[in-house]
Amino acid sequence: MAKAKIPAGITPEMFVEVRTQLLKVLKDLEGMKGAWVTTRLNETGRKDPSPVFVGWVEHKDLVAKRVQRNEPDPGLFRFGDDHYSRIYEECLENPGSVRRRDWNVDKPELTGKTLDIKAGVMHRRSIAVKINGGYVGTLNAGFFADPGDKADGAMTRWAQNSGSELVKYLDNHFQF
Repeated sequence: MAKAKIPAGITPEMFVEVRTQLLKVLKDLEGMKGAWVTTRLNETGRKDPSPVFVGWVEHKDLVAKRVQRNEPDPGLFRFGDDHYSRIYEECLENPGSVRRRDWNVDKPELTGKTLDIKAGVMHRRSIAVKINGGYVGTLNAGFFADPGDKADGAMTRWAQNSGSELVKYLDNHFQF
């Protein structure tokens, strides 16, 4: 099976499977007050930071609020979005560490869509995704409350462990 180029080669089936993998990550983070999980992957063939959204899942409480407000699923409308983010670049520059944001203290990047802030999710963690020794994107999570250091280990396992279901799926299906 040929690996898909990012973004053009991503099929609806791959979109669904990435969501399935991200739901597993969110379930792992729920005990730490996980609210949402996303992944961005670098556009195929680009060496500079060129993030493309390939998945977004939300906690059921966020889904209920969003549906009540009649707002679309961010996983659907952000899919393929190539909006630049400073935290994405920070993750690729510092691939071994989890990057943290507390929007109660840090200055939000108001140039983005800031969906987390609009939903009241003020704590964020991001880490580079490691595949075959290279860093190819980010795994990101928003939290209802500050998870402290607890989330770092889980984020690292999901994003940088070659045995992680998410890493294996991305490695088997995408061309970096």
